[in-house]
Amino acid sequence: MLKVITDELCPADRGEVSLLCMLDLSAAFDTVDHDILIGRLQQSLEVKGLALSWIESFLCNRTQSVSIDGVQSTRSLLTCGVPQGSMLDPVLFLVYCDDVITIAPRHGLEVHSYVDDTQLYFHADPSAVNSKVLKLVTCVGDIGQWMCANRLKLKQEKSQFIWLGTPHQLSKLQL
Repeated sequence: MLKVITDELCPADRGEVSLLCMLDLSAAFDTVDHDILIGRLQQSLEVKGLALSWIESFLCNRTQSVSIDGVQSTRSLLTCGVPQGSMLDPVLFLVYCDDVITIAPRHGLEVHSYVDDTQLYFHADPSAVNSKVLKLVTCVGDIGQWMCANRLKLKQEKSQFIWLGTPHQLSKLQL
């Protein structure tokens, strides 16, 4: 939290404004593809052997059913989703989404990420924000495409944007 605050206050001290975009994911933990995650663990982190087998046993061959008024449905095999409630869940989700934090710098943007909460932002002189706004919009689109290709869903309509700066600096914005 201190990094987020510092990253927004220091530019204001320099006379800059910031645009912060808070991305909203839909059912993030529930849509993690097991095969993609295991592949990333093997390729990016070189997890193998017993450690990989342990993670696979944690993720795979899980079933679920629904019970309504004492009547239980047939069990269905889960092919995606990270079980929630253990300390391993956020770590696995971060490994799965690690590529997201590499997309923002390619657009000249900064990024904060904490499990399934991701914020994109930039700082600029109030008179020079328009080109940066376009980069941010393009970046959100690229992240949305990456998420779609990886079975995640970015709710662009629910993602929020907020301008940060002093009242004087914000009054100079010409959008």
